[in-house]
Amino acid sequence: MKALPSTKERFALALRELLESNSFESISVGDIVGLSGLSSRTFYNHFRDKLELLAYLYRITVEPLWYTDGKRNSLETFFTCCKDNFLYNGTLKGFGNALSYYGQNDLRSEIENKGVEDLVRLLKWNHFPGAITPELREVLRFFMCGITRYFEKYYLDSKTIQVDWLYTFWINCVPAYLAEYLVKEPE
Repeated sequence: MKALPSTKERFALALRELLESNSFESISVGDIVGLSGLSSRTFYNHFRDKLELLAYLYRITVEPLWYTDGKRNSLETFFTCCKDNFLYNGTLKGFGNALSYYGQNDLRSEIENKGVEDLVRLLKWNHFPGAITPELREVLRFFMCGITRYFEKYYLDSKTIQVDWLYTFWINCVPAYLAEYLVKEPE
């Protein structure tokens, strides 16, 4: 028997459904609460606002893509999982609709911040010999910014995205001393 979604997951599922046909700006907390079947008070017990819920939705969608059958994924496998997940279950459209919102704590910021942390984790999994310095994090952030801008430009222009190209972008743009540790299969 499948477990029922947690309260936070119910809000996230409601937001994801709303994003399939609405811009992020047009969705209110009331819309999310109404679709979830929960109360506003419960919403605010878990989230400050709908931006925090969007960040949560992004994290619970992306985090599982770093693992397949309990095994850590390489960057290439992660991008393949993103392609399979985002293109075939409506998630791409929802996140694409959320990109229309610009502001503090928008989806771009979440992708860039979470992406840096994911890449740092991948470097550690692959025994990167260097220190994880603020400068290294800025190099990784630079590339995550490129990915979010690509996603934004091509999705908002054409309502589709070439996910395979993202991996090629990474391989061609990441400094060689990092690429070696980002592209190999984690142990």
